[in-house]
Amino acid sequence: MNYKNNTFPQGTVTLDELSQNIGRLTNDKPGEIDQKRNKPKTSFPNVLPPSLHLFIEEADVTLGIPQEYLSASILFAASAAIGKSYLLEIKRGSIHAGNIFLILKGNPNSNKSGALELSLQPIQAKDKQTYKEFQLAMASYNEKEDGQKPVWPKTLISDITPEAMASKHLDNPRGLGIFRDEISGWFKSFNRYSKGAEQELFLQVWSGKPLDIIRKMGPPIYIPCPFISVAGTIQPSVIEEVTKENRATNGFFDRLLFTWPDGLEKPLWQDKEMPAGLLNQYADGINRLLTLTFDKEGKPNYMRPEREAKARLFQFFNEQNKPLCDNSDNELLQGLHGKFDLHTLRLALLLQMLWFAFEDSPLDKLQLSTTERAIKLAEYFRAQSLKVFDRLHNASPIEKLPTDRRRVYEALPDEFQTGEGVKIAQKRGMSERAFKRFLNSSVFERIARGKWEKRYE
Repeated sequence: MNYKNNTFPQGTVTLDELSQNIGRLTNDKPGEIDQKRNKPKTSFPNVLPPSLHLFIEEADVTLGIPQEYLSASILFAASAAIGKSYLLEIKRGSIHAGNIFLILKGNPNSNKSGALELSLQPIQAKDKQTYKEFQLAMASYNEKEDGQKPVWPKTLISDITPEAMASKHLDNPRGLGIFRDEISGWFKSFNRYSKGAEQELFLQVWSGKPLDIIRKMGPPIYIPCPFISVAGTIQPSVIEEVTKENRATNGFFDRLLFTWPDGLEKPLWQDKEMPAGLLNQYADGINRLLTLTFDKEGKPNYMRPEREAKARLFQFFNEQNKPLCDNSDNELLQGLHGKFDLHTLRLALLLQMLWFAFEDSPLDKLQLSTTERAIKLAEYFRAQSLKVFDRLHNASPIEKLPTDRRRVYEALPDEFQTGEGVKIAQKRGMSERAFKRFLNSSVFERIARGKWEKRYE
């Protein structure tokens, strides 16, 4: 980031420092920068079962779905499918579910939504099937003779009030997946009833604390161990929404996992079909997770780490993550790094379950190989969080511009006449009227009649 007349806020991280940190935490060389975009380079690590790789690659070629988006979306699909049927017990009393709050970040038309929709097709099909079964049960239901009223154990929900969410959780004790295409709407809804209450509710839900809802109509709802995963998409121009209402300081931001691929553009249409066999294979794997049940007592099953896996996790916690927490020079970064102990455990559970579903790996044991994959995946998500952190706290106004405006800005000389700027803008698809509106923004300064200067490099 180069500023003409500005300096970084005190206590923030510079781009060079950030790139060194990200480079060390990922497969990239330390400090390697994509010079075209001046951003640290990251990529989704090779941690998913081999049988999923071809599915992900073919979706990229045939449907224009970026591989990073689909890889992350499959994690969310696995989370929603498993629910709390299986929990990871890292040691006695330390029990962890696989719920995640995932955000796919990128420009419009980068097919973020397509990734989530494709990954969730098997779960949506299961919801459709159970709804038909629910309708049949209701058609033959007689309250006097049958007693308990049928319910629809739906897994995926979208925009829903806390009361309705809790009610649906009662209908499906395994848990829920919330899919919001535009996740900014989820954040904006937090204050629709009382300031901060819904946000606090999701803070508790992420941590697995009891869900306690007092309803105006009907009895109260109490769920001692809720399971709710959330996923959605967001555009860079509205990413600031994730830190409003104290979300940067109350730990909410730290609970989010981001995927923000570099340099994506609108995909080309291809006259190629996604092989039906790959779609069926993917559906079979997710359905294998959907059919998991509680134990004979109606309680979650436990997965436990092998001795080597536990030792590796503790080494990561103590020797890699703890120093990052202890040596961060501000509380925001301390909080971000601090949550990666828990993120890693959740990712380990999800990966082991995916390797079970697609490669017949053990269901009740966390293996050392899966643990190594989870650590690599956690470091990928840490790097993504640091990219978003940098955007929120250190980015120049130019980096926050929509893509079309940023391209025009970068093409303009440091000083230019209005007419000269109009021609440059039109060559890049911006109309004269739109460009003149752009000139009145804070990134330009008028230095004479009809003459302008760019305020930032």
